[in-house]
Amino acid sequence: MRLGVVIATLGHSDGLDRLMSSIAEQNYPVSDVIIVDQSPELRSSAVVERWSGVLPVRMVTCPPGLSRSRNAGIAALERCDVVAVTDDDCEFTTGAFLTAVGAIESGGLAGISGCLESDLGVRTKFSVSPLVLNADNVWRNAIEAALFLRVSVFFAVGGFDESLGLGSGTPWRSGEGTDLLLRMLRFDGGDLEYLPSVVIRERSHSSTTPRNAWKARSYGRGTGRVLRKNYIWSKAAPRLMGPLARGTGELLRGRFGASLVSFAEFLGRVEGWLGIAIKGHGMSHIGT
Repeated sequence: MRLGVVIATLGHSDGLDRLMSSIAEQNYPVSDVIIVDQSPELRSSAVVERWSGVLPVRMVTCPPGLSRSRNAGIAALERCDVVAVTDDDCEFTTGAFLTAVGAIESGGLAGISGCLESDLGVRTKFSVSPLVLNADNVWRNAIEAALFLRVSVFFAVGGFDESLGLGSGTPWRSGEGTDLLLRMLRFDGGDLEYLPSVVIRERSHSSTTPRNAWKARSYGRGTGRVLRKNYIWSKAAPRLMGPLARGTGELLRGRFGASLVSFAEFLGRVEGWLGIAIKGHGMSHIGT
């Protein structure tokens, strides 16, 4: 199977050079590498020039928006069967391509999610064992920066929803990856798996910074929107109400800061479900 890689970026050349190096060191050939540059200065052009003699790397441009950029990059791939989607601060560990593409081909899968690990060795809190993904566990065992997807199925379900994710211009600034995978799971031939043996390493940033209430609310809005798009109320309610129950428990234990963050996340999820983003003393109705 022919493999392509798509990276959306604002032109962070240091991270892109490390990512290109990790692609070049894989033991499975890559047919196309697309860097989607959203920066006005097109800063990644220098990276493309440095690596063009080593990898089949090209740059395309796109207005800001993470989902929009990923869609543009995947549309620009030439004759690829599988696409690896990742971020410009990530690197593929040894054997990631061979393991991921081999699983998709041998299992007739629509795609897999690997495991995201920080460069300090801290993994995302996913399962330690492989899983067949479904509408419940996909929330806890898949992440955009570690996806390998069958291109034909990606296009069949409409790609990333450009109203979701960072830079979308809407209040729904998260959830685009989960939304895509949920639509793939409903597609005939859309089987997905989580493989912890496929490891993508992410450069550590300020991950020790406490999560603040506004950020929790912002991410909660995206979650609520994805729930409204993909679930009936009875299926969505437990996930929608989860932060409220968590915040109440934290409040009773005297953890007031943590309870505030959970309550903010709950408010965001309700906003996303209703399609209403409250702003100051008013609100904007975005639609349902």
